[in-house]
Amino acid sequence: MQFLPCTLPALFAVAAMTMAVAADRVTIAESRHDGMLTLDGTTTTVVLETRASFADALQADRAARQLYLVIENLRAQDGVDATFEVYLGLPPGVTPRRDDAHYVGDFNFFDAEAGGRAASFNISSRVAALRALAARREAPAVTIVRNGRVSPQARPGIGKVTLVAAGG
Repeated sequence: MQFLPCTLPALFAVAAMTMAVAADRVTIAESRHDGMLTLDGTTTTVVLETRASFADALQADRAARQLYLVIENLRAQDGVDATFEVYLGLPPGVTPRRDDAHYVGDFNFFDAEAGGRAASFNISSRVAALRALAARREAPAVTIVRNGRVSPQARPGIGKVTLVAAGG
């Protein structure tokens, strides 16, 4: 393993850029479930809601921004030996497949027993698909599919799911 040298000014520059992006974050849609959502089934679907219409929210302030799907507060009571696939706007009744245009990526619960991890996915390339959902006046849904077995004592769960625009 090779370590790259890093100076203190470089660390401050990275921290400043990270804070600027966080400050320039606009929430487009978010989940409304209370507390932790336990991923105890093979498939879990979370519907995202917006304060305005989804079409208006997507159009607002979109110049040079990146869109991210963020799954916050990944937690587990014990080790989880499974990965979880994430799909955005997967139509009901469609079998999830990684080669499907709705596939966003995977996350895991490595070190989630310590609490509070998050997973984020850059979904900027899926703007056209999101606009199609908005045109049909459908709220975007996030489908999470478990790959592998999870012991009952693990109780993997997630907090809020958000669709955000950041940067620019």
